Amino acid sequence: MTDKRPAPIASAEEKAPIRILITRRGTQENVRDLQTLLNTLGYDAGVPDGVNGPTTAAAIETFQGEEGRPVDGKITPELIDAVFRKAGRSAPLNGVLRVRRQFQPVFEAEIAIAEPESPLGTHLLQFQNLDARTGEGKWFGISLENRLSKATKKRLGITAEGGPDLTSTLEWTLDRITVPEDVRERISGLLSNGSSLSITDIEFGLETGKGTDFITITRETRE
Repeated sequence: MTDKRPAPIASAEEKAPIRILITRRGTQENVRDLQTLLNTLGYDAGVPDGVNGPTTAAAIETFQGEEGRPVDGKITPELIDAVFRKAGRSAPLNGVLRVRRQFQPVFEAEIAIAEPESPLGTHLLQFQNLDARTGEGKWFGISLENRLSKATKKRLGITAEGGPDLTSTLEWTLDRITVPEDVRERISGLLSNGSSLSITDIEFGLETGKGTDFITITRETRE
């Protein structure tokens, strides 16, 4: 992150703690943006819900045929790049930050992750010691063992190993994350004692749903 950690400034007003999740941009976000742009370009990809169903596949095939590309209906980085270029849009950033409060989504924003070929690891931080006069506090964090299967690494494009040791991985990861200034300011105004930040390679999963905080998987999963 630009200054190592989210700016710890909050109002003195007591607020329910927020939950922040930083992770890689996942399949759901890519499909949702692809659906939105295909619809904008005149291809009926259905409701932008992040689910690659028959309607979306048919729209992709039509786009591929009209653009002289192999028609297979598959979503690939090359296809996404082609659709974004056709729509005159820049490719999205490779990370996402989400905020929840009391189990409800508050907002999400794009962030940049440097050295994406290296794992982010699994890290949990908590905000405490809020000073009512200055609005400042402290972040306390721990790093957990990062277990990623070979299939997961391949899907996420991870080809390098982690940092030199577990104790240095958190600072190394934070140095690679850039959060836009307006997003940092928005988070600052929402922080209260007990707010937390989770960082993980695993994208937004089915374990996190309505009525839950962000759930971070710390064991190796099969794909």
